[in-house]
Amino acid sequence: MTTRRAVALLAVSLLAASVASAAGPPRPEDVLGFRPGTDYKLAGYDAIVRYFRALDAASPRVSLLDIGPTAEGRTMIAAVITSEANHRKLARYREISRWLALARGLTDAQAQALADEGRAVVWIDSGLGPTKTRSLSSQAAAKSARSARKPQPGCTASHRVVAAAATSEGMLR
Repeated sequence: MTTRRAVALLAVSLLAASVASAAGPPRPEDVLGFRPGTDYKLAGYDAIVRYFRALDAASPRVSLLDIGPTAEGRTMIAAVITSEANHRKLARYREISRWLALARGLTDAQAQALADEGRAVVWIDSGLGPTKTRSLSSQAAAKSARSARKPQPGCTASHRVVAAAATSEGMLR
């Protein structure tokens, strides 16, 4: 390959990457090949993970966590979807959630102060039984990465943390 051709290929690749990132997070149908909810179409574990990875690459509001192995030996991941400011404070919000869950040694005033500082955490697990539809819950949660730009009455991305888990037990591959 000539240097000129390599430079041209690199330029086209960089342009495509910048256009893709400017467009924002991908829609599920752009990654999966069908719109979630389409009759007779289910996204399996690998497809959901591929979509979560595409969201992570496209948006600073999405980060992926390895939450451990499944019984099948596959990696379970969770997509944490929230504002950029909340991402910087996730460790603190985890600590607050732990304190409030245990509630040991907290006065009512301390608990209220922690609740005021913390964020609502929504956990959406897609690991239902093998005959149930699981892809919609994960993809609906991931839609938060796209819709967080749009104002929502009473609850903005700065008020919530969404964690959508992709687990593989019994899922289509």
